[in-house]
Amino acid sequence: MRSTTRKTLEAVSSCNQHKVKPGQLKGGDIVTNPEQAEHACKLHGEARQNEVCSGVFEHTFVLPKTEPLTVIEAIVKRYANEDYYVYENPASGQWQIALGMQAALVVTPTQVTQLHIDKPSLTEPLTQPISELARNFVKAHGGHGWHTFGQAAFEYAAHIRGVLGTEQASEKNWPLLSLMVPYSEITLNHQHVTIRTRDIATLGKLQTLLAKEKHALGEYGVSAIDTRGGQAAHQQAAEAVLDVIHSGRCEKVTLSRQVAVPKRINMLGTFVQSRPIHTPSRSFLVKFMGREAMGFSPELIVAVNGQTVLTEPVAGTRALHSAMADNAQLRRDLHSDPKEIVEHAISVREAVTEMSSFSHSVTVDKFMATLERGSVQHLGSEVSGTLSASKDAWHAFDELFPSITASGIPKAESIEAILHIETESRGLYSGAILMLDEHNFEACLVLRSAFQDADKSWIQAGCGMVGLSTPEREFIETIEKFAGIAPYVVCEQ
Repeated sequence: MRSTTRKTLEAVSSCNQHKVKPGQLKGGDIVTNPEQAEHACKLHGEARQNEVCSGVFEHTFVLPKTEPLTVIEAIVKRYANEDYYVYENPASGQWQIALGMQAALVVTPTQVTQLHIDKPSLTEPLTQPISELARNFVKAHGGHGWHTFGQAAFEYAAHIRGVLGTEQASEKNWPLLSLMVPYSEITLNHQHVTIRTRDIATLGKLQTLLAKEKHALGEYGVSAIDTRGGQAAHQQAAEAVLDVIHSGRCEKVTLSRQVAVPKRINMLGTFVQSRPIHTPSRSFLVKFMGREAMGFSPELIVAVNGQTVLTEPVAGTRALHSAMADNAQLRRDLHSDPKEIVEHAISVREAVTEMSSFSHSVTVDKFMATLERGSVQHLGSEVSGTLSASKDAWHAFDELFPSITASGIPKAESIEAILHIETESRGLYSGAILMLDEHNFEACLVLRSAFQDADKSWIQAGCGMVGLSTPEREFIETIEKFAGIAPYVVCEQ
């Protein structure tokens, strides 16, 4: 492990609460080693000597060349009992790992719970718009160098549009929104690592863990998950969707189905096994308050950088095989199939309409490009704009979420149809994983994923349906999408 010139520790926060004699280290000063930071905190008296030296401590160094997945595996194994988020941006090569919680917000259909490491939890009735609660939480606890991580369930969109039914509003279901500011955060960018944490002891433990040489990933045995069952029920549901479309209520509805996994899923093992075969827009591995998910997002629902807003509508699917000749033929089919072209074109049209409600200078920057995403290939486009002066990232999120890819057109009517036709609450499936800071906001679409809560474990896949769809083809499409996860599921022993 080689330290860079940024090898620093910053003692702030609680050390700022004490008076420091002239010549002593003040909160915010830069110290050059852990011993100096710990000594600085102990200057504040015997009453603090038995406490963990708390504050904000940051250290940057360079790892020996190693496979990022081995680093992720080592961290998650070591902190398996903590809440955590792992979030990857493959295009930049950057991974964010959030460990533990210093503050959190959890919103259900009827309640709001706020948690803080130094305070008792507080639960109150839900009386405010969820996005307003989120803004206030991030303002109070985020920023100052910390990312805020979160997840939004599909039912969040139903709630804010006033179409969430009584059954889907159960408190047992996935929370509508949860946000977390981590206790520790690790940024891995190729071999460059930055650790940021609230106490000196955790910093030392993470440094020691990451300094250990890592040779290979662990070995995991996969379980065979059959995704071909349930065809009759799915095709019956598809017929119901076509009735909705042919009635004129919707132009597009995305229907999904769940496949139960009979044992508890080893989420880390499944992520490690399946990541190499995927080419996602983002990937994620999450454990928060007893619920877990991992997956490979094909698109960004929304990304805000300063005042620039981007969304990536993806619609239109064909399988992706190992044989290049087969893939080329499937790609030609994808680009010439009237159903797939119509589905994609109306999705882009709707994205432009939605974007225009909170931004100006809306443009389609990319149209009907081929995107390879694990076991399938898609038609993908990019639509961008500039936020209006009175709008922020949460306005954009509320308008663009859930993705047209995973809901339909018009959005409120398609969500209502999905809630009526599908027999299970979607929860995080077709929801979003969030990561934001003072200047950036990202929400990636949760597809190609595995899920579990206290009661069950499952995988889920869907198909976008328009008037030209057939139930038989839509069922096959779900099998093609399951192929990116089902063969790689690792169950707990």
